[in-house]
Amino acid sequence: MPEIIQYTLTHKELLKLLIQENGVHEGRWSLLIGMAVAAGMYGPNPAQTFPGAAITFNQIGIQRFVPGESPEGPGSIILDAAVVNPKPKPSKASKAKRKR
Repeated sequence: MPEIIQYTLTHKELLKLLIQENGVHEGRWSLLIGMAVAAGMYGPNPAQTFPGAAITFNQIGIQRFVPGESPEGPGSIILDAAVVNPKPKPSKASKAKRKR
């Protein structure tokens, strides 16, 4: 069997993992990607240099979607944390402690 050397995720899979990793259990969230743009002269050599831009991705995170405040976006880029990372149900031991 060949060795696995690469894993890829869709934007929704990455969003779900970030919600779970950060312990978020409520609210609707979308993926946040911070970018920086740098203009300059680019080319393989001085004779073939052209104006251009380089875009870097400097942050990846999640951002809470607030109806009425957040810009509307397609539902396919928003996940409900209560669905993808529900709060754990209290165990029987913790319920017994609360009854005391």
